[in-house]
Amino acid sequence: MMRATPPEKSTPLGSFSQTAQLTPRSQRQIVDVYLMLASTAASAVGGHVAAERLPFAEDWGLLVALGVIVFAPAMLQMQATEQNLSQRRIIMWGVGWVLGFLMHSTVAPLMHYGQADSVYMVLGISITMFASFAVAVMTSSRSQVIYATGAAVFALSSLGWIGLLGFIFPSRILWDTSLLVGLAVPGVST
Repeated sequence: MMRATPPEKSTPLGSFSQTAQLTPRSQRQIVDVYLMLASTAASAVGGHVAAERLPFAEDWGLLVALGVIVFAPAMLQMQATEQNLSQRRIIMWGVGWVLGFLMHSTVAPLMHYGQADSVYMVLGISITMFASFAVAVMTSSRSQVIYATGAAVFALSSLGWIGLLGFIFPSRILWDTSLLVGLAVPGVST
């Protein structure tokens, strides 16, 4: 009598690393997750640059209110489906732009590069990212959670290394890069 072998346990990182064995549809979902990560980071860079150039950068309080009014209800009410992928991308681009704008207007001027205060600030931003990621996971399917977890691990490990380099070799570019990568992480589960 042959003994049945137990099915292999599926872990987020294990499933994520075996992309060649996945169906084309699943591979497209993975590509969508990384495109969302990259495009959200790009929109955050756009907001960051706009804050340097636009004359109303000091009026960031109004921008926060507009961002909360426009994006928060849309994100909370929208379920993660293939039919509304374009709408979710537009929302995340808007969120990334607003966060990039706010980072330049509020966070960046307060940072003292190369000091412990900035490390605590990055830790606080990381906690916020994980909270946003957890909320997004609750409205996603199992496969989206698996792919998004892999993307989040990739993004957070990049954030950690860039942040460490920025602490050892104080540089505004390194700190800004680490924060912009961090701002994109909540978008990977959409």
